Amino acid sequence: MQHSEIENQSTNGEVLHAGVSNVLWHAKIDFAGNFYDTYISDTVDTLLDLPLGSINSQWNKFFEFVHPDDLSNLLDTITLATTTLGDFGYEYRLKLRSGKIKTVFSNGNVFRNKEGGYVQGFGVTTELSYVKQKAYEIKKSEQKYKALLNILPYPTLVLRLGQIEFMNSATMEFAGVQAEHELTGMNLIRFMHPDDRVRVDEHISRVMDEEITLQLDEERFITPLNETKYVEMRGLPFIDSDGEKSLLLAFSDITKKRLAEKAHLESEQRYKTLFELAPFPILVHCEGKIVLINQAGKNYMGTSDEEILKSKSILDFVHPESLTAVKQRIKEMSEMGKPQNMMDEKLISYDGTILDMEVAASPLVYNGKPAILVVMNDISERKKDKKRLEELVATKDRFFSIIAHDLKNPFHQILGFGEIISSCSEDYDLEQTQKIVQYMYNSAQKGYALLENLLEWSRAQTGRIKYIPTELCIGELVEDEVDFFRPAAINKSITISYEISEYLPNIFADKEMLKTVLRNLISNALKFTFRGGRIKIEVKIENLFVSVNIADSGIGIPPDALSRIFKIDETNSTTGTENETGTGLGLILCKEFCEKNGGTINVKSAVGKGSTFNITIPIYKN
Repeated sequence: MQHSEIENQSTNGEVLHAGVSNVLWHAKIDFAGNFYDTYISDTVDTLLDLPLGSINSQWNKFFEFVHPDDLSNLLDTITLATTTLGDFGYEYRLKLRSGKIKTVFSNGNVFRNKEGGYVQGFGVTTELSYVKQKAYEIKKSEQKYKALLNILPYPTLVLRLGQIEFMNSATMEFAGVQAEHELTGMNLIRFMHPDDRVRVDEHISRVMDEEITLQLDEERFITPLNETKYVEMRGLPFIDSDGEKSLLLAFSDITKKRLAEKAHLESEQRYKTLFELAPFPILVHCEGKIVLINQAGKNYMGTSDEEILKSKSILDFVHPESLTAVKQRIKEMSEMGKPQNMMDEKLISYDGTILDMEVAASPLVYNGKPAILVVMNDISERKKDKKRLEELVATKDRFFSIIAHDLKNPFHQILGFGEIISSCSEDYDLEQTQKIVQYMYNSAQKGYALLENLLEWSRAQTGRIKYIPTELCIGELVEDEVDFFRPAAINKSITISYEISEYLPNIFADKEMLKTVLRNLISNALKFTFRGGRIKIEVKIENLFVSVNIADSGIGIPPDALSRIFKIDETNSTTGTENETGTGLGLILCKEFCEKNGGTINVKSAVGKGSTFNITIPIYKN
């Protein structure tokens, strides 16, 4: 191939780019191919035969000089580059105001900025007529030819028979050598990585045989200092002045780019690892659909089948209570592009489980499309803790209320009657004095019962009450408690009976707790049943539990009070049919003790018809 062929190849922008008339440029380019935040070096004015400062880094002014037949293709090349990224090049014509036509070649690199909203491009535009002139000079003078190579800013060398015959200063700097003789006369292949040598040698042989352009995009070059560098290689075969086939070879050092890509891949791998191993749900949704979700997210969503999750709308997993707020958050992120702070939301998993989650979201670009990153934190336990705390606060308030009010009243009565007796005893006969003493006794009994229940309840709340479950015969416990209350029932003319199923299995429970439950329930039945009424206790087996029903024909419980009788934060103490008083804590203790023993307590009641309390206790399993 003659020097004239080098000239032709140069016009394609493959190898030679002259430095004198180069126009450097940089711009941000959006996806429509629009330029902004541009910079164009002042050499563009010289290129266009204009006064200095005429273009002033304005692309629209520069495009006015692009030949009309080339403008559309040039813009298409730019738009394509914003999509594919990487290197690009295009040869086109400029039409000057004088009517003169200049042929130029623009090449550069396009890459995406870290925010992902636009791309950036930089490069150089070279007047090809200058390169042609230089090629002509090369043909005239070997010295001028080498001088031209020396002014190139990137490593360029000439191979003859596979050996390095000439290199420019950029090659010496690239290889880390001080003098040409350190490389001249050596075979290029020896500097290639051992794994790349055969492939590079085969490519060079094919290029020389077929007289085609060499193009290798990524090879490893081992410098004399044993430093590995990644290079792109471009080459043109030609016939030198001695009539020998030679290869003009140019290198582009892409080590930084390659290492950056490697770091990016490693970073991406770390990100994927962290994403998958994160103990909290993370997902990305795009156009209303889940497109990415980690394992924790699948666990919370109730299915490991990612395709099922991706087939549904993201709003399908939002509870109706949170739907309006979530839609508004998505709209704000789509319109304003701002992250959203943590917000409590109710979600519904694929299996129907309702989840209380704390959710943060941020807009991002996923596969070139607007998307939203969602990070969630399960706050179900936190909400339960909050509810428990509220219950504890209510319990504390009720406790102090009882101490401040209910426990004080009996002592007020005792003190009042005591003052009457101590100061005016001579004014009362024996019968009147006995009545006063009876009132004092009743008040003391009430205060003692209340204090006893308070202490029992307090011990249960603080975990100081001993729980010792054993095998028990519940029939015997019921009989004992009925016998205990029979005198009170006779005194009030109330019939009390019980029915215990045959072959009843034993239960597994704490004896003292169960006695407290039965005693409170039978006591309440007596208190709220009129004279001549009846109380019936029925004991039978239900599945794996023993069930005890205590039914009375008393006054019944109003519907609004039914929902409050087991709550500590509600005042439920009511006087009996003969003004018997209570503490308001008995049923609360019953609930605590039933649940402590793995059972339940429930009530059915109708005003004027009586009440039926039911407790269940687990049977004993040997």
